[in-house]
Amino acid sequence: MRGVVGAVAIVVNESGSAAGQVLLLGGLGADGESVSTVYLVDLATVVCTPQPNFLHERHQFTAARLPDGRIICAGGLGFWTGLSSVEVYEPPALGAIDAAWTWRELPEMSVCTRWLPGMCDERRPLRRPWWRRRQR
Repeated sequence: MRGVVGAVAIVVNESGSAAGQVLLLGGLGADGESVSTVYLVDLATVVCTPQPNFLHERHQFTAARLPDGRIICAGGLGFWTGLSSVEVYEPPALGAIDAAWTWRELPEMSVCTRWLPGMCDERRPLRRPWWRRRQR
C-alpha cells in the first residue's frame, strides 16, 4: 500500500481482530493518478491485506457502510474527470465456501459534478463539500 494518499477508510465488522479493522479504499497513487486498490487493515497488527480492486479507479469519492455490512462507493474523480459510477462491495452468495467479497456495478448517478464528491440526484449535494461548510 505504499505511496497511496487520500484513501477513504471505512470501519468493518470483522471478529478476527482485537482492535478492529478498516477498509482503505482508492485514493491517489505515487504518480498522482487515481487507484482502484482496496486493503483490509487490522488495527491491532497493522497488517494490510489486499482485497479485490474497485471496478473503477477513484479518489475524492463518497463511501458508506450499509446496515447489512455492504460497502457502497459513488462518484469522485477518476483520471481527473468526474465519475457518475456507483459500485457496491458484497459478500459471497449464501452457501459459497471460501469465496471472496466482490464489487458489483450499480446504475449510474443521474448527475456527476466534477470536484464535488458526493454530488448526485437532482443537483443537490448528499453532503456539503468541506470548503462550503460554515465555520462555527
